[in-house]
Amino acid sequence: MSRFVLVGRWFGEVGDLNRVFRGVVEEPADTGLEIGHPVSVTFDMGTPTVRVTSPQAHGRYSLEGMPSTDFVLVSFLCQDRQVGGEARLEEEEQRWGGEIYRGASD
Repeated sequence: MSRFVLVGRWFGEVGDLNRVFRGVVEEPADTGLEIGHPVSVTFDMGTPTVRVTSPQAHGRYSLEGMPSTDFVLVSFLCQDRQVGGEARLEEEEQRWGGEIYRGASD
């Protein structure tokens, strides 16, 4: 796993199936993307990254253009504040990211 960070903002209301994070790459990890490359992240409900019984773990993040069989965005958290910190307005650009896992290529 390696660190992956984007700068951008969320579009759409929380819980909206069409909600999307649009931004540019700040730290590409081992994705092959270039710094400044525009990307989108969505949350796919009902497709958990890891099999668990927790009701909060009900989906996974998808990085547009990256095959989910090759890349798994394990977490996607705001990097501009501490966990549990006060949220900033969604109209402002923020740094979001987390760990990305690259699976074995055939």
